[in-house]
Amino acid sequence: MTLGKTIWSNGRSLQVEYPERGTIEYQGFSAIYRGNVAKPNLFYFSIPTPVDISDKRQVGTISLRFRSSEGAFVESIEIYDGERKIDGKDKLHVRHTQWNTKKIDLPMFQEIHWGLGVSVLVNFASDVQWIEFSAVGADFFSDDYSDNIFNVRCFGAKGDGHDDSTDSEAIRNAISAIRKTPNATGILKFPNGTYKVNSKAFNDIHGLNGLVIEGTTISELLGQGTTIQYTGKDKAMLFFEDNEERNLYFSIRDIKIQGLPGAGHLLHTKENVSLSWLEINRVVLSHSNPKSSLVVMEDTYAAHMSFRNIIAWLGKGAEEVAFNIKGKRWFQLEFDNMKINMPKNVTKPAINLENTAPGGETAAGTSLRRITFQGTRAGAVRVRGVQYIFFEHVGTGDYEDIPIRPAFDIDAYMYPDPNDAKKRRANTARRITFMNCVSTSGTEENPDIQVGNRHPNEAPVLINCRIGYLDVQGGLGRSIIGRPIIIGASNYRANLVGDTFPLHI
Repeated sequence: MTLGKTIWSNGRSLQVEYPERGTIEYQGFSAIYRGNVAKPNLFYFSIPTPVDISDKRQVGTISLRFRSSEGAFVESIEIYDGERKIDGKDKLHVRHTQWNTKKIDLPMFQEIHWGLGVSVLVNFASDVQWIEFSAVGADFFSDDYSDNIFNVRCFGAKGDGHDDSTDSEAIRNAISAIRKTPNATGILKFPNGTYKVNSKAFNDIHGLNGLVIEGTTISELLGQGTTIQYTGKDKAMLFFEDNEERNLYFSIRDIKIQGLPGAGHLLHTKENVSLSWLEINRVVLSHSNPKSSLVVMEDTYAAHMSFRNIIAWLGKGAEEVAFNIKGKRWFQLEFDNMKINMPKNVTKPAINLENTAPGGETAAGTSLRRITFQGTRAGAVRVRGVQYIFFEHVGTGDYEDIPIRPAFDIDAYMYPDPNDAKKRRANTARRITFMNCVSTSGTEENPDIQVGNRHPNEAPVLINCRIGYLDVQGGLGRSIIGRPIIIGASNYRANLVGDTFPLHI
C-alpha cells in the first residue's frame, strides 16, 4: 500500500453548525471560534479529494491540527464520503492548549468515491472558551505495493483490541501478499492501535527473508503506539518448525507485545531451525502466563541476533526463563540497552545461553551491554559452553530476597560422549570479560559471579566492577596464568569464595 497523496485544507475553510452560539474570526492561517454559551457546537471541513483512475482511491488517516482553551474539548470526529459516513471516533475528550495534531487511523482503509468531509464536535464548559483550527488533512493511498509496506489496516484489521479473529485474518492476508512479491520480503505495518491475535495469525512467516514486523513508536503516556495482544494457547505467536529452511533478516520493532493469560511463548524456534540476522528493537515484551517464556530457541543454528532497546516483564509466579536460547555454532549474539523485570518468587534465571553443539564446536561473540536486571533471586544470566563473552554496564537488583542461584553463572556445557555412553564431554566457557558491572546481592553459597572454567589459562577479567562475592572454580588454584584478573575498583574488594585467588592490577 503506497501513500499517494497527503492533502491539507486550511483552517479558514471552517463551517459552523450553530453560528449564533459564538463568534468566529478568520486569520491568515486559521479560524478561531469563541463560544458565548456553555453548549457544544459542530464544525465542518471539506478536504479536496483527488481523482485517480489508475488505482483505488483510499483514505487511511485523518489529521486535525488545533489548539484550545482549558475548557474546550474535542469530543468526536466523524468522516464522510459525500453523504456516506465511513468512520467516526467518539468519547475523545481531547484538548491541546498548544498547537498539536490529533490523528485518526481508520480501522480499515476506506474507498472514496465522492468527496471527503470531516465533522468535529466540540464541547465548551463555559461561555469564555475558544478553539482555533489551523488545518485538517488526509492521507490517500493506492494499491501499489512498490514500497514493500503492507499495512494490516488495508487488509481489514481493526486494531481495537476486541476481536482476535478479525485482526488475525487480516495479518494472514497481508503475509500472503508479502509472499507473492518477487523477493518474498516486505514490511508488515501495524499503525497505532491494539491488535488481538490468535495462534494462526503468523502461521506463514517461515522462509520470508527480509520480513519486518513494524509498529509505531511506543508512547504510552500519550496513549499512542502499537500493541499486539497474543491469545493463542497451543503454540508460540511467532513459531518456526523443526528443520525449516533458512530465515534471514527477520525484524520486530516499535511494538508492545503482551502474552495474555494462558498464552504460549512469544517467539519459539524448534530444533535445527536456521535463523540469521534476527533483530528485536524498541520493543516492550510482557507475559502473564507463568509457564511461558518471552523467547525460546531450541538447538537453533543462529548468527547475528540482536535484542536491543527492550523492556521485558514476566508475570507473577514465573516458572520459566525470560530469554532461553540454546544454539548450535551460533555467533554474534547481542543484548543491548534492556531492562528485565522478574517477579519476586521467580525460580529460573532471566537469560539462559547454552551451546549445545557436540564435539566442542564454537558458540562465540556474545555481548551483554547496558542491562538492568530486577529480581535476580534465581540469577540474571546463566551461560554454558559459550566463548568470548563480554559484559558491560550490567547491573542486578533484588527485592532483598536471599539468592538461590548465582547472579552470573558461567560454566562449560556438558553433553554425552558419542563414543562412550558413560562419559560426558564439555564445550568450554572461556575468554570472559566484565567491565563496569555491579552486582552485590550474592552470598558465599550463591555468589554474584561464579565461573567454573575448565581451561586454567583462561580466567575471567573484571574491569572497574563492584562485585559482592566472586567464585572462580575448576581447579584454577594459585597459578598466575589461571587467576582471575581484577583491574580497578581498588576501594571495593569482592568477597572471595573457595580457592579463588585473583590478580589485582
